[in-house]
Amino acid sequence: NDIAVQNAYDNFFELPSAPTAPNFTLTALDQTVLINWGHDPEAVNATESQDVKGYQFEGYNVYQMPSAGATKDQGKLIATFDVINEVTVILDRVFDQASGQVLAKPVQLGTNSGIQRSILLDEDALNGGPFLNGTPYYFGVTAYNNNSDPDVPIHSLESTLSVKEVVPQTEDPGTRYPYETEEELEVSHEGPSDGSVMVEVIDPTKVTGHSYQVVFDTLNGESVWHLDDVTSGERMLENQTNQTGDDNYLIVDGIQVKVVGPPPGIKDIYEANQDGEVVDGGIDAYLNISLGSTGYLLENRAGVLATFGAYDRDFDRFDYWGMDDVEINFGENSLTWDYISEEVHFDSTTGEAFIAPFSAYRYIFGGEKQRLFAGFWDGDGDGTWNLPLEDGSPSWTGPKYGAPSYEPIYCWVGYDADGNNINYDPANDAQYIADNALLTSANTTWGAGAGEVHYPYITATLMTMYAGGATPPIGNKIMFLTNKPNTMSDVFTFNTSPVTYSAEQAKVDVEKINVFPNPYYASHQNELSLQGKFVTFNHLPRKATIKIFDLAGGYVETLEKDSDSQYFEWDLQNHNDLPVASGIYIIHVDMPEIGETKILKLALVREREFIQVY
Repeated sequence: NDIAVQNAYDNFFELPSAPTAPNFTLTALDQTVLINWGHDPEAVNATESQDVKGYQFEGYNVYQMPSAGATKDQGKLIATFDVINEVTVILDRVFDQASGQVLAKPVQLGTNSGIQRSILLDEDALNGGPFLNGTPYYFGVTAYNNNSDPDVPIHSLESTLSVKEVVPQTEDPGTRYPYETEEELEVSHEGPSDGSVMVEVIDPTKVTGHSYQVVFDTLNGESVWHLDDVTSGERMLENQTNQTGDDNYLIVDGIQVKVVGPPPGIKDIYEANQDGEVVDGGIDAYLNISLGSTGYLLENRAGVLATFGAYDRDFDRFDYWGMDDVEINFGENSLTWDYISEEVHFDSTTGEAFIAPFSAYRYIFGGEKQRLFAGFWDGDGDGTWNLPLEDGSPSWTGPKYGAPSYEPIYCWVGYDADGNNINYDPANDAQYIADNALLTSANTTWGAGAGEVHYPYITATLMTMYAGGATPPIGNKIMFLTNKPNTMSDVFTFNTSPVTYSAEQAKVDVEKINVFPNPYYASHQNELSLQGKFVTFNHLPRKATIKIFDLAGGYVETLEKDSDSQYFEWDLQNHNDLPVASGIYIIHVDMPEIGETKILKLALVREREFIQVY
C-alpha cells in the first residue's frame, strides 16, 4: 500500500527483515519430544541481538506441523516465549478475506512469559492424545521482532519456518540415559556468597559424564560468570550476566545451568541479645513487619527498605554497605556527633557531653569488625537523643504509620590521617570532646575525608515508638544482614554421568524388538499413499538381517539393516518386488553384532489390490 511504499522510499529501500531463524534440534524420547534452540550460543546471539531500524527481537514461536512440507498456516502454534516488556499482542494491518478489507489484526500473541529456549512435549497438539513411538511428528521454531513506532507499516516480522521430523522412541538397544528430563543435579559450593547454581537436565541423550565448575569475574564493573568443563579444560560459556534464576539461560551438553545471585541489599533485620541469639525476628516496617521486643518499630526516613542509586533517606543512603553487616548495639554507650554540625553533642541542661545509649559497628565483609563514630540529627537542639517534645516538636515520626520516633541515627566510618580504618574508642572520649569536630577525631566530613567513605555510613535510622510505653531495646542489639552476591571467591562444582552402552544389556533388550502395526489391517495413519505400504520394526541394533517367511515356510524377503536408527521398515513386498498376500508371516531377526536372534509373527490383512503390471 501507499504507506509501505513511502516507508521503503524513506529508508532508501533498505527494507526491514525478520530475525535470524533459530537453530533448533529435535530429540526423540519415549512418547516425548524435546525441542531445543538454546544449544548454540552463536545462533542464539544472531537471533536475539537484532536491532535494525527500530526492529528488535521480541520472542519465539513453536509450531507443530502436519507434514514436512506444510505451510505455517496449516500448522498449530503450541507455544510463544517472549521478552518481558510492554509488548504483548502485536497488531498489523492485514487483508481480511472474509470482509475484503485491510484490518488491524493480531500477528503475534506474546504474553510476557519470558524467554525460554527449550520445550518438552508429550501431547499431540494436532490429533490429540499422547505421542506414539515409531510415528513421525513435525515441528518448527521461529523468531519474531517488533517495532513499536506507530508510523511504520509493519510492526512485526517472523523468520522463515523450517520444519523438522522426529520419531519418538525408547532408548536404543543396550543404551541407557543416566537421567530423566528435567532432573536436577547436585551442586557443591565453596565461597562466601548467598548465591546458588541449579543444574537441570534438558536433553539426557547429550550429557557427557564430565565435571563442570561455575566461576565468577567482573566485566565493566558488572558481575559475570563462566561455565568451565573441568574434564576437557574447555570454557563452555563465557561472560554470562543472567543471575535471576528464570529460564533465560543457554543449554550446553544437554544441561541448563542457572546461576542465581542475590542483588546487593539487606536480607534480614532482627533483634539479638549480646550473645548473638535472636530475640525477635521481626522488628522493622519493611522485611518482617512486626514490633520489636519492647514495642518499637525500626524505620527510616525514606519509608522503604532501600533505594539503590537514588540517595534516598534509607538505612544505607549512599550504598556503602555492600556485603558488610551492620549492628546498632543498645547494650553499649557512645559519645555522639551531630549530623548537621558534625560537632559533639552537649546536653543543654547539664552542659556535659551527651552519651547515647547505643553503639554501632560495621562487619567488614571478609575482614574486621569496626566500631563506628555514632551520632544523630539533633532536631530540637537540646543535645540529647529523644522523642518529640510535648508540643510535638520536632516532628520526627515513622513514615509508615506516623508513630513518634527518636531522632534519626547517623554513624560514620573513622580513619587515621593515612586513610586507614580506625575504631571509635570510648577511652579517647576526652580527646574527642576537646576536638569537638568529627573531621579532627575521625578524619571524615560530608563529601570528603581520608578514606573511601565520604558520607555517613548508617543514615536516617528511626526508632519509632509504635506501642504505648515502647522503649528502645536496651541491653539488646539490632542486626542488619546483607545479601552476599557471587564473587570471584565463589566456585560451584557439579558432576554428570554419561550415556552408557552395554552389550549385555543389548542382549536383554532383544525382548523389546517388535513389528507394528500388528496385525496390519489394510493401512495405517503413517502411510502417505496407496502405494506406500509398510510395517516398522523397532528396537533393532545397528546391524540386523531380517528374513521373512510365509506360514508354510516359503521364502518371502530378506532385509538388511545397517544404520543407527532403531527402526526399519518393510514395504510389504517380496523378493520379486510384488505385494505380498494377506496371511501370517514368520520373521527371523539375526543380530550378528550382539550374537542374538529373535522370532516374530506378523498378521497381515491386505485390501483388494489391482496390480498394474502383468
